[in-house]
Amino acid sequence: MMADKNGDGQLDPAEVNASVVDAGRAAVQTAFNAADLDKNGAVSQAEFDRAIINPAHVLFRIFDANNDNQISQDEMRSGMQTLAREMRQLRVPEPGNSIPNQLRRQNAAQAAPPVVSPAPAPVVAPGSTVIPQR
Repeated sequence: MMADKNGDGQLDPAEVNASVVDAGRAAVQTAFNAADLDKNGAVSQAEFDRAIINPAHVLFRIFDANNDNQISQDEMRSGMQTLAREMRQLRVPEPGNSIPNQLRRQNAAQAAPPVVSPAPAPVVAPGSTVIPQR
């Protein structure tokens, strides 16, 4: 494994983190190279726009099931369900800060009973009397 930097056959957290960072850098470089159509080492406004717009057009074509160049509410709903199903099949872990995870944590915190710490026992000097407070 390339990520196993120390060669012990296991990935420790530092190796996993380094691997994720390396993969992210590779993805960004790949996207940059794909966007730099004239291969001059820079991405122009037109190249950037094209890199952003083309994927959006692909999504539009996927959602527009009947090819009428319009997306109905039913097509949008169906397209979103298809995308969600495909993402689940990829088994990509949902980020901890995703909206569904944030809502789950918030709901769990609201549903959990409040934690009540017992009152500390009064300190009583030997030979004194404790009068209970009301």
